[in-house]
Amino acid sequence: MSGNIAVEDDEDERPSPPPVGGRRPVTFITKHSHLRLPSWDAVQSGTLEVNFKTAEPHGLMLFNGGATGRRDFIAVEVYDGLVFLVLNMGDGVQRFPFGTTYHKIDDDQPHYIRIDRNHRDLRLTLDNDERRHSISGSDLNLDLGHYLFVGGRDHRDRLPWHVWTGDAAGDAIGEERKFFRGCVWDLKLNGGEPVDLESYVETQIVTGTEYDCRTAPTDCETNPCHNGTCTNRWDGFVCDCSKTGLTGKRCELRTSAFIFTVEINHLFSAA
Repeated sequence: MSGNIAVEDDEDERPSPPPVGGRRPVTFITKHSHLRLPSWDAVQSGTLEVNFKTAEPHGLMLFNGGATGRRDFIAVEVYDGLVFLVLNMGDGVQRFPFGTTYHKIDDDQPHYIRIDRNHRDLRLTLDNDERRHSISGSDLNLDLGHYLFVGGRDHRDRLPWHVWTGDAAGDAIGEERKFFRGCVWDLKLNGGEPVDLESYVETQIVTGTEYDCRTAPTDCETNPCHNGTCTNRWDGFVCDCSKTGLTGKRCELRTSAFIFTVEINHLFSAA
């Protein structure tokens, strides 16, 4: 069961800009970069909140799971520009959306998410959009193992297949699994102080990371798409040709369907 509830415009629930001083954000540049933090303690209740910015439509942002003898896990992933919480408390995998199908976050702008769980009651916040859900099943405990991974995880084959940005789902649709690319800051667990992500970068000697928030490339400023709509991505630009009748990386090629339509129209006009 899920639904919408009205919320007040609370300053604390707005995405905050990347901080200028203090603890710096961390940018994950490659699909292999990630950090390993102590596990989120949320056996029967807990809160998790984080600010982030990304220009990518897919990516595994957070993962915590793997307790010995348990199937429990949580994952926060971006898929098709939308944010989802995926969790298993021992009774099966459930997927919950943050926000609506129109609330996409792959716009390289600051966004904020918060997870509030109290037994079966679940409240998910994306920016100023708050939604309540009920977790089904008979097990009330969420046993998450040793580590909370940020930006991806260490062994790709240990991701549950239910995680759409994981290997199994990626293979099914012909895509390689994608970890999060973008920046993260002000990660807070159970109402504590922001996690010092910078210190984990230094102690874990992580490759493919930078301090502060790197902006997405600006290749679209050169108008690389002959037709269609250009979108900046970390791997470069992407041209959306869906409304042009064309194809190709730059929407520069005529499709066979387009050529056939032109030829048919020509025949009818000549008749």
